[in-house]
Amino acid sequence: MSYDLRLSADPHFSQATDLAALRAYILSLPHITGGGRHCVFQVAEQHVYMEIDLEEVDAAGNAISPLGATRVNCIACHIPYAFFPATVDAAYNHLVLNADYLGWPVYDLQTGETWE
Repeated sequence: MSYDLRLSADPHFSQATDLAALRAYILSLPHITGGGRHCVFQVAEQHVYMEIDLEEVDAAGNAISPLGATRVNCIACHIPYAFFPATVDAAYNHLVLNADYLGWPVYDLQTGETWE
């Protein structure tokens, strides 16, 4: 089980960005590692951990990323409950940087609220 957050242009995932450019940007941020469509934000000494998936989804949010796809229209973030709530504040700063970079809001899937 995890606490889930999502970045997308809108609830219908109508805009996409280039996978390679987005991955390069995310990997340039502190405490981020990974490759392909999966990254991890981790600060072990602070018990902070979040998985970040760069996805291409359909209008209903179902993953459709075909092999070799180069677009991303959804960033899905998962904080395992073992790292909650310590990760939320730290993750907030990274997600806001991503949201600013893309111009996409952050949706809290548990509360239905948008982080501004």
